[in-house]
This record gives sequence, structure tokens and C-alpha cells, in this order.
Amino acid sequence: MGSSRNNSAKRRVRLAAAAVAATAVAVSPVVPSVGEVGLDGIGNFAGDIHAENNTKLLYDAAYGSPGSRSWGEWEKLLRTNPFVEMGVDFVSGHIRDARVGVKASEKVADGQKHADFVKWALTEAMDPGVAAVNQQMVEGLVPGFSLHELVWETAKHETLPGGSGYVIKKLADRLTSTVAHNAWHVTGGDLAFVRQQGPDESGYWRTAEIPANKLSLFSWKRRGNNFAGYSAWRSVWYIAKIQEQLLKLSGIALVREGAGIPTAFSDTDRAAKLTDGQRRKLQRLLENLVFHENAAVVMPHGWKIEWVYSPGANKGHVIDAWLAFGKVILQVVQAQQLALGLDGTGNRAVGEVHDAQSFAFIQGVVVELEAVWNGVGNRPYTGIVKKLVDANFGPQLEYPKLTLTLKRPQLQPGARLDALKKAVDAGAFTITADDENVVREDLGFAPIDEKDRDAARELEVQRKAAMAPKFPPGGDGDDPPVPPKKFGANPPFALRRPLRESEKVLDLSAMKGELDIAPVRFETLVRPIVAEMLVQAAPAITAAMADGSPDEVATLPLQTGRLGVAIRTFLTDLRETGNRQVRRELSAGTTDALGEKRADGTPGVKLAKKPTPEQAAAAKADADALVEAQAKALERRMANRLRSELEREAIDVLRTGGTGSEVVSRTVVKQLDTGAFKSDAGTVTTRIWNVGRDEAARLVGGVDTVERSAVLDDGTCEVCERMDGETAPFGSAEHDRLTPPERNCKGGDRCRCLNLYRRTEGSEA
Repeated sequence: MGSSRNNSAKRRVRLAAAAVAATAVAVSPVVPSVGEVGLDGIGNFAGDIHAENNTKLLYDAAYGSPGSRSWGEWEKLLRTNPFVEMGVDFVSGHIRDARVGVKASEKVADGQKHADFVKWALTEAMDPGVAAVNQQMVEGLVPGFSLHELVWETAKHETLPGGSGYVIKKLADRLTSTVAHNAWHVTGGDLAFVRQQGPDESGYWRTAEIPANKLSLFSWKRRGNNFAGYSAWRSVWYIAKIQEQLLKLSGIALVREGAGIPTAFSDTDRAAKLTDGQRRKLQRLLENLVFHENAAVVMPHGWKIEWVYSPGANKGHVIDAWLAFGKVILQVVQAQQLALGLDGTGNRAVGEVHDAQSFAFIQGVVVELEAVWNGVGNRPYTGIVKKLVDANFGPQLEYPKLTLTLKRPQLQPGARLDALKKAVDAGAFTITADDENVVREDLGFAPIDEKDRDAARELEVQRKAAMAPKFPPGGDGDDPPVPPKKFGANPPFALRRPLRESEKVLDLSAMKGELDIAPVRFETLVRPIVAEMLVQAAPAITAAMADGSPDEVATLPLQTGRLGVAIRTFLTDLRETGNRQVRRELSAGTTDALGEKRADGTPGVKLAKKPTPEQAAAAKADADALVEAQAKALERRMANRLRSELEREAIDVLRTGGTGSEVVSRTVVKQLDTGAFKSDAGTVTTRIWNVGRDEAARLVGGVDTVERSAVLDDGTCEVCERMDGETAPFGSAEHDRLTPPERNCKGGDRCRCLNLYRRTEGSEA
């Protein structure tokens, strides 16, 4: 019995649930009424817009006549009223300098590809660029609208399907004067085409009709189908006209009253009585008399000239009124702070408040501009970004978005960096590329995009890897591991570009440290030797100066034996450093394996063949000859410079009554102060270092290709830049040409280029 009741209850629950489900299925959506019923009230009659009660602000009177010299009211206002011009420049300047970004869609598989193409198409392929078009659109604030025509052409780009597609060749500016009459034609409640009228290139008057989908239209404060919008300065147009009259009034006052009115008088009536003819001449003189630097007049006996000034000649109040009206004109675009100081005020706090207000107005203009670029609903005369994507990739679920970020620093660079660090450390802020660019611009650095920043991060990873010590075995399999020679702490080394695969065997940090310390080592090595040389020559110098002539000083022999030994020691060390580095690089870079069969038929490994004893001897002999020639040249150069300095100091000492010992001491000090010894080392360091590298490549064997690298030189000149990455067969004439330092290198003694030596796996020397 109880079971029967339970089953009945379950059936009732199931039936109730089924009834609810049936009821839910039976509910139908409420279908809204489609289409327009009301009126916008604008009065767009067959292309003519009747939304203005001032006839001077309609048609030709407002916009001007195309192809003529007559300006319309709005053009005249922009070109003749300084306050309107300041307001436009104030707004357009911020927007022109805004950072242009294109944000990829996350809902589309190729969203980033679309964004990359759009940014390239708008910032590089289109004429003029986004900044110039934005500036032209902002000038549309004066008449109320700005019109551009999209001119398409075919182009090639790696992001396009098949590598080719369509771009906007240019956004052609269409002047407001060409759309004065019967211009805005509507179909289905929205703009269908714009009719232009004006002269063409040949001078003939013609009519052109541009479809809405080939247009980009920026309208300010548009209402309904008033596509022409309203001027941002519409409310102060009458004030601007009063300003025009005030300037005329002020000019008349200055000309007519500012210089005064000339009058002639006589204190003695009898003695100075004029004839009728003289009176008429004097009257003409007064009527034509004007003050200037060459003015002169001889008056009749007893007569004088006096200038009478009107009490109302000072029209300062007229200028005050003109300035007050100008401030009102600036206020319509929230740029009134530009007038601070013109009327005796310049409060900084007031200016900061006005800056905040102006930013809000400019940001509103930015929103309107972004709507034109990205699109508003189904309006065919907006959405340049959408049109670019559709023309090349087809309709998408979502499109990239162009963004304009105003450059508006709120803090001083130091304070901003401190605030940024605290926010990041606290986990309250994530730095984007836009945030980084704001700081970079404050510090005077160039902006960076996401790709460049990712590349920079990769460079940092490679830099840290390059700084890690490397201790591979010797290059020919016989030498023991040799740690890199240390001459002090190596400063951090920043790569100038990403490493090529062949360059990853380079111990760049050690190289930079050794090359940086080489001039210091050379100076330390030769300084006491040069001082000893000059002290030994002091008696001969004093004797040569005894006759009062320093001529013999320049021909005195100097004991350069020890100097020559020091130079050769230094050069030998550089040669061995380069030699050792290449051995490690070749050991770490390739396997040099030759696929051969062992006796049992399995593949074996055979090392690349070493050079013959004759080849090794030739390599060492060539390196010896180059080092010796460089040593002799450097020894002669230093000795000649020392003799020249001794002669110069001897002349000065004789002139000032000194002694021969002063010649020696002053010469030694000058050599150290000018860094002459370090400069001497610079002339040979790169050359001999590369001699050692080249020698090692010949001694190790198996090298078949040489590659020029400029990655170590962070100040690469254009000559070395062109050669960076070039390759040549090892031992060829091209190999000799690639060996640094390049004769035409503009870095001179500071060149840090080097050659890489590559072996194809399995090759024999």
C-alpha cells in the first residue's frame, strides 16, 4: 500500500515536470517592430540640409566656392582669427602626436595577422599617414565635418593571403567647399552618396558622386541626418565677427588719432599775416602731413606747427575687449589656459585645472576619430579598418581596433618611475608596451612595439648566456682546457642584434673584457719604459738646447730596445688570445665527423684532417711576419711621436726659461694625460687579435668557410654593417678582404669586428 502511494507521488512529479517543460517550449519570443517610423526633423531635402537659421552659414557663404579665391565663413574664421587657429592647433597637436596602436581580435584565429597588416597599411602604405589624416579631420571641427575618399590599389605584404592584396593608396581630402549644394543623398535612412561640384584638373566645372562605402566622414555634433554636423565654434561665430570689427576700430584709432592732428598757429597776428595763396598752401601741407623719419617743413615767419591729440586716442579698452572675446573662443574647446598671461594673470593652479578640462575635450574628439577608423554600426562611411580586413581576408566575426593614446605625462620622469616601480612591486600594475612607451618618451628614448620588446628580451637572455664562462677542451684534441684569461671584472655586454646560429659559440663577454683591458695593459707595460728612455735622453736634450736652439732635439737617438720588447710581448699575447679563442670555438661548434664504416660495417667517426707540418709552419711564419711588421711600425710611430713632443716642449721651455729636465717630465705627463699609449694599443689590437684567430683556424684544420661578424661592436659603422654576415671560402682572396679591420672602417682603431670559422660536418682540410 505504501509502495503504491510512493509510485503515485513520483508519477505526479513527473507529470508536473513534463507540463512545465511543455509550457517552456510553447513560449515564443516577442518580435520587435522593424524599421523607422519617426522623423529626424533635420530637413535633408534631396541632399540639401536645412539645419541653420543663419544664411551666412549655409552653402557657398559658409564653405566657400570651389576653385576660387573666395573663402567661406568657416575658412575665413580659421585663417584670420588667431584664437580659432590656436584652438585648432591645441587640439590637433595632441591628436597628431598620439601613439597609434592596432589591437588584435582574440576571437579570430588570424587576429594578430590582421592587426599587423592593418597597422602596416595605415602607417606605412597609406598616403598621408594616420597622423596627418587625424590632423585634417580635427580641422573639420571648424566647418563641422571632414570628408575623405578611399583610393584603393594592389600591394604585396607577407601577412596577406598569397602575399598580395589591396591597400588604401591614399585617403584623398575632399574640401568642404565642394559639397555645398545638393550634397548629402540618403537612401534607406542613411547616406548613400555625396555629390561634389567643382572644377577638375582641366578647369571645367563638373559633378562627381562618391558612394558612401568609398568615403570616410567625420561629423562633429551630428544630429540625425545632418551629415555636415555643427562647427565647434558655431556658438562664438558672432563673437568672432565682433572681434573683426574691434580690430578695424582699433586700427582706425591708431592711424587717425594715435599720431595726432597737425595744426598751425601764430602768436603775432600782424607780423605773421598770410596772403590767401600762402594760407591755401599751408592748408594743403597740414592735410597731407604725416610723421616719418624723413619728414621736414619750413614754416612762414612767425608760424608754428602743433599736434593735437584726441582724449580718446588710447583705445586700450578695445584691445581688452578683443582679448576677452578671444578667451571665450578658446573656451569652446577647453583651451582657455592658452590665454593665461595675456591679461595679467598666470596662475599655475588655474592652468592645471584647465589642462584637465582640455584633456577631457580632446579625449572626446579621440573617441569620435576612433569611431571613424573602426566603424559605427553599419554606417558605410566609417570603418576603414574593417574595410581593409574585408578586402583581403573576407568578413570576420571580430575586427582589429585602431587606438589613439594621448601623450599626457602626469608626473615628472623620476617620480613616475618611482611610482611605477612601487605599483609593479605591489602587484597592482602590469606594464604594457603603451605604458613603457610613455616612460621612454619622457626620458627621450624612441618608442618600442611588442615585437621589438620581445626581441630585446631574447637579446637579454642571449647576453646572459654569452656572459657565462665556457671551458671547452682544446681545439685540436691535444691541448688541455684553458680558462679564458681574466684582466679584471668584465662589464655587462649588451648585444646589438640577435645572434646568428654560427655566433653562439663565441664567448662574447670574455672577448669584450680582453679587448677593453688591452689598451690599459699596454699603457701599464710601456709607461715605465718610456719614462726610462726619456730620462736616459735628458743629458743629450740639455746639451742640444745649450745653444738656445731646439732643432737638434728632434733628431736625438732614443734607446727603444726595451720598448720594442714590450711591444712584441703585448702583440704576442693578443695573438695567443685570438688563437686560443678560435680553438675553443671550433671545438664547441661542430663535430667534424666523417661517416665511414668500421671493420664490422658500423658507421665510424673520423676527425677532420690536420694540416701537414709544412702547412702549419707556413701558417706560423705568416703570423710571425705580420706581428713583426706591426711591432716595428708601432715602435717607429711611438719613437717619432716622442721626438716630436720633445721638440715641442723644448721650444716652450726655451721660451719660458726652463731646463732640459722639464722637457722630459712635461713630455711624460702629456703622454699619460692624453691617453697616447692607449691610442697606440688601439691601432694594433684588433688587427693582431684577428691574426691570431686566423692562424688558429689554419693550424686546427678542417675549416672551409669564413664569416664576418660585427656583433661584438656596439658602434658598428655602415661599412662594417654591410659586411656583417658575409661569407667566403677559407683561404681565398675574399677571405683576405673580410679579415678585420676593414681599411675603410669609420670606427678606425675602435673596430671590434672578427671572423668566424666554420667547418661543414664531415669535411676534410
